[in-house]
Amino acid sequence: MIVMKHQLFLFVTAFLLGIQTFAQTGVAINTTGNDPDTSAMLDVSSTTKGLLIPRMTQAQRTAIASPATGLLVFQTDGSAGFYYYYGTQWNYLQNFWQSSGNDISYSAGKVGIGVDTPEDVGTAPLNVQGGILYKGGQSGDNTPGLLYYDPGSGNGVFKYRDNTAAEQVLGTGSINYSGTLWSNISLDYVAQPDVICLSHLAVGADVTPGENLNFISILLKANNLRIKFDDTSISSGFPSNDWQLLANDISSGGANYFAIEDVTSSKVPFKVMAGARTNSLFVSDYGYVGLGTSTPSQAIHINNSNTPGIRLDQNNAGGWTAYIWDIAGNESNFFIRDVNAGSTMPFRIKPGAPTNSIYVSETGNIGIGTSTPSRKLHVSDAMHLQPTTEPADAVAGDLYFDSSLNKLRCHDGTEWHDLW
Repeated sequence: MIVMKHQLFLFVTAFLLGIQTFAQTGVAINTTGNDPDTSAMLDVSSTTKGLLIPRMTQAQRTAIASPATGLLVFQTDGSAGFYYYYGTQWNYLQNFWQSSGNDISYSAGKVGIGVDTPEDVGTAPLNVQGGILYKGGQSGDNTPGLLYYDPGSGNGVFKYRDNTAAEQVLGTGSINYSGTLWSNISLDYVAQPDVICLSHLAVGADVTPGENLNFISILLKANNLRIKFDDTSISSGFPSNDWQLLANDISSGGANYFAIEDVTSSKVPFKVMAGARTNSLFVSDYGYVGLGTSTPSQAIHINNSNTPGIRLDQNNAGGWTAYIWDIAGNESNFFIRDVNAGSTMPFRIKPGAPTNSIYVSETGNIGIGTSTPSRKLHVSDAMHLQPTTEPADAVAGDLYFDSSLNKLRCHDGTEWHDLW
């Protein structure tokens, strides 16, 4: 019995020797005899051992009644680790990031700000729900890719450091970024799935920062301008023709124009030359086409200050003889002109000619002054034959008024006969 009391005395003495206690200050547990830090109620120090706090399962942790704010335990199952109680909930100390609210979250190398759970981070390394405010300026870091806001440049601009660490205004220079939203492939920037511009868009090698777009929705600015429609359809039966909008020739001395090119067939079916007059081609809401007018009153309406007309120009590409006819009209007459025959006018109508001056019926009968011709030629009034001399090579049925005899004569196939 004396031996047991002696051993208990030695144990208590050794324990008390390792604890330095100071009233109104704190407790120090160490092997050096140092006083506790004045800011701590408990100061534990060691270079060979650690502090072992209560260990328990998740069920045991959640069963703690009325846990105090700041209570710390180590969970041994499930998402094992340190948990602390903060006011109304337990919080997991995984990398000191996770929050069950919508302030900040962390999951597998991805950070979310303003999202409810780490799973909302998705595939992006950083997911921000809401705006990002840049207060302005930079911290002196010239690392390529650094983005910052400069409130001192005009009305304020975003700037970044390019691959050479030089300062650039956002939208100029070159910066390589590879991610799920934009990727750099052979110096081309690729966006997936869509790019939506809610304001104006300027594209081209000669676009400059601060480009004044005014009411221009899309500006193409370069020395060679093309917009191509490349149809990649390969399934049988689907159309796949490629088209292109052109603006001007690309060589010195070339023409100035706007055109639509059939790229697949290497043809340009539509072209407007620079300087073409207003309303050179106008299509009304009714489908009427105006050439030189914005108020076409017929399916095709041609307006010109001097003899509007249509040229029918047959070339010899099909193996036929080239020939040109003009159909035109002015204050003097409506006419058909034989351009190749010295611009003669075999057919003319003077202004004011009466209705049915010439009428061709469905039977082929021709009426002069009538719309109901009963014979191949039906003249509805007196007819005048210009006096002339006896025709050569007459055939039966020929009729003329002889200028010498002052007689109307006809030929029976053998000889001429006077009709009175």
